[in-house]
Amino acid sequence: MIPAPNEITSPPVASRRSPVQEHHIDFLLEEEFAASPEFLTFILNAASKNRGESWETGLPAPSSEPNCSSIRSVTTDQGETDVLVIYQSTEVFGRVAILIEDKIRAGFQPNQAERYRMRGEKGKSSQLWDHFWTCLIAPERYATHNEGLTPEFHSKH
Repeated sequence: MIPAPNEITSPPVASRRSPVQEHHIDFLLEEEFAASPEFLTFILNAASKNRGESWETGLPAPSSEPNCSSIRSVTTDQGETDVLVIYQSTEVFGRVAILIEDKIRAGFQPNQAERYRMRGEKGKSSQLWDHFWTCLIAPERYATHNEGLTPEFHSKH
């Protein structure tokens, strides 16, 4: 029997939990980077405002034809990159990689940010890209709840 609308109760606000999982965000990011050049610009602008202290210069702007590609769940011997984005930049004359880690609820793995940087350096030395930066994408409440525990990514937003 289906309950009447007035018989349906919602759980208390504190116990509500979104059904969205990190792999859903991976798919969304991959699709947006592939479908919308404006999304790349949006992410670059947001990341520039939230870059960590280790990032000394501005983020390389895309060329007028960025040829942006995105790949979800790239795994190497140094771990997994949730979303890898590669775009063309005339500002730094070459290919730029964004190695994205997204978090919703899961904690950080040991040395996770450092392993992201190692993958970035390996891609650079293998000439897969010329420049790279790492990015953590998480809800604000995640960053607030894990204050002081978030590893050093180039940008956090």
